[in-house]
Amino acid sequence: MDRFGPLGNPYIMKTESDRDYACDKYEAWFEAMLVGRRETDEMARRLLASMVKMLEAGYSVALGCWCVNFPSNDPVPFKRCHAYTIAKYLDPDFPKYYKEQR
Repeated sequence: MDRFGPLGNPYIMKTESDRDYACDKYEAWFEAMLVGRRETDEMARRLLASMVKMLEAGYSVALGCWCVNFPSNDPVPFKRCHAYTIAKYLDPDFPKYYKEQR
């Protein structure tokens, strides 16, 4: 989920303390994108639709991002990430899994 892709997070974290701000802004952007009319919104929706089709066909979809280095030696490997917003959209059970891992 690279920053420059259709589902990338355009909100930059300058420090770790900006993580929640950047993720909150991304969630708002994501919700607006789902109903938006911009060409970039359509690209993002097409990508999401292809992921949904893969999941419905029984395939797995792996989301990765540069901001969370997992697995790592970080004492908090499950840091909040914009990819979690996408995961929640694709799998309503994802928040339960995320909370169990934290």
